[in-house]
Amino acid sequence: LRLVFAMERHVARSASLSGSVRVDTPSLARKDGSRLAAAQGIDVAVTKVEWPQQTVTLDRVVVERPQVDVRRGGDGAFEFAAWPSESTKTPARAWTFSVADVRIVDGTAHVADASVSPPFDVMLSRIGVEGRRIASAGGPGSIDVHFDADDGAHVDLQGDVDLSAQSARGHVACTGLH
Repeated sequence: LRLVFAMERHVARSASLSGSVRVDTPSLARKDGSRLAAAQGIDVAVTKVEWPQQTVTLDRVVVERPQVDVRRGGDGAFEFAAWPSESTKTPARAWTFSVADVRIVDGTAHVADASVSPPFDVMLSRIGVEGRRIASAGGPGSIDVHFDADDGAHVDLQGDVDLSAQSARGHVACTGLH
């Protein structure tokens, strides 16, 4: 990674970060030690992170073999919604971001929902995501998602997402539903 400071009268007026970084075997655990999320690796090519402009531009994000455990309690709240926040302050200005290419390769997800009757429990495997031009502003990007469910179903989703407009449109195909 390369970090550059723009100085004026010996005071940093701006900073930018660029380069590549890889994290092998990252993992998040619950307080009880059980795994919440993990991956074989995360690879990020940073085009530019600029401060104080508050912009993040990434060329590539690849998450290899992620594993997540998603739980929803009997009260209907997702487990992560109960996590304490470090700060309740809203930033003066939101950061903007764009990612040219994002991929999730061969992921798995365990999803358990105790708020419905009967309780819902599924294991999703072979999760794959390919996204292009995903950004917080500037129009729609494309996304393709596929996964298999433990009951034999296979799902393919293809579409466009526009995060600034909070919209998505596309097609869903399911095979092997029981």
